[in-house]
Parts: sequence; C-alpha cells; structure tokens
Amino acid sequence: MNGKNPLILDYKNRIRSYFSRKASWGERLMLEGAFLDIENLFRNQYRLSGKPVVVHSLRVAALLCQVGADFRSVIAGLLHDTLEDTHLTKEEIRQGYGKWVAGMSESLKKTQNQEQTHQKLLQAGHHDIRSLKIKFCDRLDNMREIQWLTPYKRQRISRESLQFYLPFSAAIGIPSDKRDELESLAARFL
Repeated sequence: MNGKNPLILDYKNRIRSYFSRKASWGERLMLEGAFLDIENLFRNQYRLSGKPVVVHSLRVAALLCQVGADFRSVIAGLLHDTLEDTHLTKEEIRQGYGKWVAGMSESLKKTQNQEQTHQKLLQAGHHDIRSLKIKFCDRLDNMREIQWLTPYKRQRISRESLQFYLPFSAAIGIPSDKRDELESLAARFL
C-alpha cells in the first residue's frame, strides 16, 4: 500500500534523481533495497500527523540529498530509526548495507537520557561529521511536524534544537536556509 502512496513515490523519485548520475548499479540496487526495507519495517505505523512513519525516513534522506550528502549517508538516513523503532539488528544492517552504515545507525540511536545521547552523537561526529549531518536533517524534519506534540515536548525539543543542533550546523556544512528554518521553527515554540 505505501509503495503506491504519491507522497512516498515523490520522495523516492527525488532521492533516485539525486543519485541518477553518480551512483553505481550496485548502489542503486542498495537504495531500492533500503526503500523496501523501511516500507516493510514501518508498515502500518503512523506519526502523530497521520502520515506513514516511512515518510519521515524518506524526508530525512531527501534533506540529506539537499545538503549534498554522499550515498552512504543517505542510506544511513533512510535507516536512521530502524535500530531504535523496529526489530532490525545492527548485524542485519551490516550484512545488507555494510559496516559503516551499521556503525552509523548505532551512533544515531538514542540512549537513556538526552545528555548521554548528545555525548554519543558528538563522539560519533568527532570521528565522522556525517553523523551530525544525518541527525541535523532528522531534527529539521521532526521540527517541521512539532505542532503535533504536547506543549511541554515542543518547548523541550525547540530549546534543544537551538542549544545543541544549531550551534554546530554551520561548521558541518549545513546550508544557511536549513539552519534558518530550524531556528525559525524552534523560536516559534519558545
């Protein structure tokens, strides 16, 4: 059913278009596999907005394309919530998408508290800033639907966006329009 959803097809086509000239045949097969995996893993799951959960993964990947991310980062963006929210394991990701994507997926997984999650993300970013780009795009997409959360969560997430995500965004190459959008969305709820 999701595969026929026009919104899902549109995001897939945007991502395919981004890689149409620069991806190898094997990479294009991997991309299609990632599309199938997230559709199956998030089947019949919906966000508070009523949109299928898979749309979030696709939008994060599309944002990564907009900020000039490489192929593996886009794949990791597609899979970024799978370790946390599905039965998929790190080993299964490694087998299907390689060691780097599996490690990146693990580094993007939340921990018990916000401070630990931030430390984990900063450590991952120290080794490879692509983790910070993926997480920034994830945050920006979540902020675009923040109105569906409770007022307390909107304030907490908006504050975190301004205090944690925005300060490093310029240094990792996030374009100013995306930084400005995050700042504007967060300021609206503070």
